[in-house]
Amino acid sequence: LRDSRLNVVTSGGSTLTFRMADVFRTVLRLEGFYNSLGSGDQALLTWVHATGDYRPLFFGRYYGIAQVNISRRSQYEPNLTFTTVMNLQDRSGLARLDLSAYLLRDTVTQLYFEVPFGRRGSEFRFQPDPQVLSLPAPPLALFNAGVSVRIKM
Repeated sequence: LRDSRLNVVTSGGSTLTFRMADVFRTVLRLEGFYNSLGSGDQALLTWVHATGDYRPLFFGRYYGIAQVNISRRSQYEPNLTFTTVMNLQDRSGLARLDLSAYLLRDTVTQLYFEVPFGRRGSEFRFQPDPQVLSLPAPPLALFNAGVSVRIKM
């Protein structure tokens, strides 16, 4: 059987760029995302995790993103980005701070620090629902951090 309903996935946003002290550039971004195929059912969240079908940022129907990037006008100067992504249905999200800098002309170092937030069992702080499936509960991470070094050749 074929489903003839229209399935809509759309996003829209706005960006504002301005200079600070004629040396720094600040970029503010706001974006919204709608996915008609998404769900707010927490029992389904447990199921898609168990079957391996979970796709971050496509489970819910409504998402919001806010981002602030501060950088110097030269690409070789360090820049700082703060991003928050939020599932607006279950009010969970991920806040992330990124710092990138060129240590040498062709070597970029990037550091990040991210913190999930929201209630336990929500999309970004997932814990399985024992009424759906008996799965081992993954540890709730307080934060994630990482480093990458990219060398241009």
